Amino acid sequence: MGNRVRTERSNLVISDVRPSDDGRYVCQASNVLGVRRSRPAKLVVLVRPFFVLRPSPGRGLAGGSLLLPCRVGGSPRPRVHWRRTDGPLPVGRLHYTEDNSMRIDGLRSSDAGQYSCEAENEAGRVSAAVTVEVQVAPSVDMPRRAAVTLGSQVALKCQVRGQPAPRAVWWKEAQFDPLLADQERGRITTSVQNDLYISPVTSADLGWWVCAAASAAGSFSGRVLLHTGRVKVPPGSASGRSGPTDDLVHLEEVRLLDGTSVRLSWKTSDRRPVDGFYICYIRRPAADGEATSAAPAVQKVTVLNGGADSYVLTGLRPGAAYEFFLVPFGGGREGRLSRLRRAQLPEAGEQSVGMGKFLGERSQGKFAGLCSRC
Repeated sequence: MGNRVRTERSNLVISDVRPSDDGRYVCQASNVLGVRRSRPAKLVVLVRPFFVLRPSPGRGLAGGSLLLPCRVGGSPRPRVHWRRTDGPLPVGRLHYTEDNSMRIDGLRSSDAGQYSCEAENEAGRVSAAVTVEVQVAPSVDMPRRAAVTLGSQVALKCQVRGQPAPRAVWWKEAQFDPLLADQERGRITTSVQNDLYISPVTSADLGWWVCAAASAAGSFSGRVLLHTGRVKVPPGSASGRSGPTDDLVHLEEVRLLDGTSVRLSWKTSDRRPVDGFYICYIRRPAADGEATSAAPAVQKVTVLNGGADSYVLTGLRPGAAYEFFLVPFGGGREGRLSRLRRAQLPEAGEQSVGMGKFLGERSQGKFAGLCSRC
């Protein structure tokens, strides 16, 4: 114990008491007539609760599970309980582990909010609050078909839902030239509600139009057939409200290489090889309100190699925030979007946007059965 222990008038004084001081102590007195010992005295050192693993913010997908860790120490062993600070706990869907972590099953949007892990014993109390975010995969609701008269105007509705708010993209199938919300391209415009307007309609506009939505929680696509009333749609050939299917391409990582370039890495389904990929990226408005000459637009790079699994995109704007997603293609149509990923580039010298090159090839694959309802 070193200099922390001293005696004052036969009393034992311990300074800076530590857990290791816990134990039994005996007072011993001796003189020429002999030795006398006291009955053992037990010292119990109380330790205020402390976090061995502090709870951290949690993010989960609706329908899934989320584990909120909370490991505490202290003496005596603290009593630990969880509570929600902005509403009731999701009773019936909670499970507690031996180390006092809490798991929420069957996540719902209503589970998002503030939670607190609290530990208490005779020495004191400690608590830590965490935020739970529940993501909801995107969905798209739109009509199956729309009949028009050439020379007239048409509005194609596309209702997009999800949390976080998905990024919606329109394009004409087999002519991948994507439009974001609130954009204009000649006769074709989009609204902030993600609806598409064509005025006047020409024969070149007839065919399948795709409205797709992507976020960090997933992606979703729907199709609508624009026709003049003379085209029959075979049953089951299209669905205005497409159900989610397995991702054909998964954008795994966006790694910063320097102030102007990133490396995108992805995986594709081995069951559905493709002919190539569109690498799409959108420069987001700056948080400080930086003025831009135009609304955000989709920029793209075409990779004509179905075996590619990474790509280095160079010449991005230093200090800017970007969104990235991939679109596989083959056999004359585009597949389902990947999930959306974001990246914030570090500040550096100014440089114009350019192109990169793809890295990492796998065996070439032929297109087969690519997302028949995209």
